[in-house]
Formats: sequence, structure tokens, C-alpha cells
Amino acid sequence: MNRLRAVHWRNVLIGALVQAVIALPALIVGSAVNGGDSSNAAVVALVLVLFVAPFIGGAIAAMDERATPYVHGAIAGAIGWLAIVLHALGRQLFGNGSPNAATLIATGIVNVSVGMLGGYFSFRRLLRKEASDQSPRR
Repeated sequence: MNRLRAVHWRNVLIGALVQAVIALPALIVGSAVNGGDSSNAAVVALVLVLFVAPFIGGAIAAMDERATPYVHGAIAGAIGWLAIVLHALGRQLFGNGSPNAATLIATGIVNVSVGMLGGYFSFRRLLRKEASDQSPRR
């Protein structure tokens, strides 16, 4: 329970919001062109949703976090993943698509993992910055 108190929720929510802002338009475009066989837009949308959005969201969430960068990145990835779940549920209610539970769970696992990777990137960036600040000047 103490770990949850140590989380800077503002950073996590900003990271999750950035992830959702990147992922939702990609999801909409990817869903619209998924039926077309001559377009690579669905592949680009998949890469944006699975890798780029959670990485950036996790990196933003873990910015200036020395003690718990993985936790911040993972939580941001999980919250950002909820945008994917809402999109899938919206497609089921208002469209003709039905969400596949296994796909949604696998997407959630990938989002959390890549969010943690973004948190690690942010942590390493912080360490490099601290090391360069303490280097002797000539």
C-alpha cells in the first residue's frame, strides 16, 4: 500500500492521456482501413497502438522518477490500455465488430510491458543527466 502512495499520479495520468491521444486516432484509422487489402495503414496503426503510444506514455509517466520508474510506466500503460478496451466496446455497441477477449488481454500485456520499457528509458535518461551534471568541468 505504501508503494501506491509513492506514485505520482499526476505524471501517470498525463502519460496515460498521451498514450490514449496517440492510440485512439490510430485505432480509428486502423479499424476503418482494416478491410482494405492494399493499404498498410492498419499495420502502422497497430505499431502505434502496441508500441509507440505505451512507450511514450510510460516514459512521460516515469519522468524524474528515480525510485519507481517501472511502476509508473506500467500503471500508465494499463490506464492507457483502457482506451483500447473502450474503443473495442464502442465498436461492439455501435458498430459491427465484437471484441476478442484474448486479443484485448494480449494487448494489455503488451501495453503494460512497453510502458515499463518507456519507464526504463526515462530512468536511464535521468541517470545520464545526473552523471553529466556531476562531471568535473575543465
